[in-house]
Amino acid sequence: MMLARALFLLLALTSVAQEAAPAPSAGEILAMVRQSYAAQNQRLKGSLRDSHSGRREDLQLTLDSKGMVLEFAPPMAEKLILELRGNQALLWEEREGKRQEVAPELSAQPLRGMPLNREDISLRFTHWNRTDVLDANAKLGAAGVACWLVRCVAPDRRGPYGTVDLWVEKQSGGIAKMQAHDVEGRLVKRFQVTKLQRIGELSMLREMRIEAVDPASGKTSGRCYLTLEAPPKAEP
Repeated sequence: MMLARALFLLLALTSVAQEAAPAPSAGEILAMVRQSYAAQNQRLKGSLRDSHSGRREDLQLTLDSKGMVLEFAPPMAEKLILELRGNQALLWEEREGKRQEVAPELSAQPLRGMPLNREDISLRFTHWNRTDVLDANAKLGAAGVACWLVRCVAPDRRGPYGTVDLWVEKQSGGIAKMQAHDVEGRLVKRFQVTKLQRIGELSMLREMRIEAVDPASGKTSGRCYLTLEAPPKAEP
């Protein structure tokens, strides 16, 4: 009986200790996000598809610890290079063999005439210093996926967004949903992971819905889907 009581007390104290453990700060959560992307070492083929016209642009996405490379297929070949340097994220654009850095003032330019822009690709908002945890126990979707809801505040007015809200999945550290607002606080962009796939030991994006929102009316003004395909399995 004494042993049973001792075990019960030990379990109760363990439970209290776990509940009392401090939640991660916004900066720590965003570090998890950056680490989750840096840990992926993949080369994936995919496409960007416009929902209204059905137009499709084929692409290749390469991920490694140094960053990311997004390449669109010819005839209008274009390459975007995300370079991770410590706490910095630098975005470069390469056309016809010439490379130049994408300035924040140009990051709102859409890719291939679709709602996805260069700021979305760069994920520079995960490096902004002014951040806050809006909800440490957010639930997403019908499945109630456990997330942290983090707000990132732009350091200046040069980019397309004033604030970006991120739903970060607790299990993977990846971004499950994003909503961006302009400097006046009006919703202008949202994207959400709609399908996942298993590649080796990693759970990775299969499909993401990206929507542009008219800040005046609040109505969706454009929609596209980013789809990535799992690489073919190596033959035994």
